Amino acid sequence: MLLENPTIHKGFIITATASQRRDGRWVGSYISQNRDCGAYEDTCDDFDCSNEKEAQQLALSIGWRLADSAPVMQMR
Repeated sequence: MLLENPTIHKGFIITATASQRRDGRWVGSYISQNRDCGAYEDTCDDFDCSNEKEAQQLALSIGWRLADSAPVMQMR
């Protein structure tokens, strides 16, 4: 499944970027933002990706998993 960048999942806006390391591998980063939870940013350094798109997709999928594990916020 290809994810749009940025994507919205369970109230989170997840945006991904990718950068190429000196050794040629690609590494994805993401920012996950939610009005109630604030923002969380991380880099997916543990995964080797062969291109920019793959690195972005990996980062988006990790952001989705983070959103899935976030506590459900009560509506105010």
